[in-house]
Amino acid sequence: MNDDEVKHALGSQVRRFRVARGMTQEELAELSQVDSRQIQRIETGNTNARIATVYKISVAFDCKIDDLVQAEG
Repeated sequence: MNDDEVKHALGSQVRRFRVARGMTQEELAELSQVDSRQIQRIETGNTNARIATVYKISVAFDCKIDDLVQAEG
C-alpha cells in the first residue's frame, strides 16, 4: 500500500466504525478529544494521522488500533 491508500483505508475504517455506532463526527471528536476538523480530514483520507490520534479514536470506539488500520477485505 502506498501512503494515500493507507490514509484512505484508515479513514474508511474510522467512518465505518463511527456510522456503525450511530455517532456524528462531532460526537466522536468529543469522545476521543480530537478536533472535529481532524476527524473529518482523517475520514476523507486528507491527513496522516498521528499514532496518538489513532489511539484516542480507538479508545473512543473501545477497539484495538489494529481494527482501525486494517484494510477492509
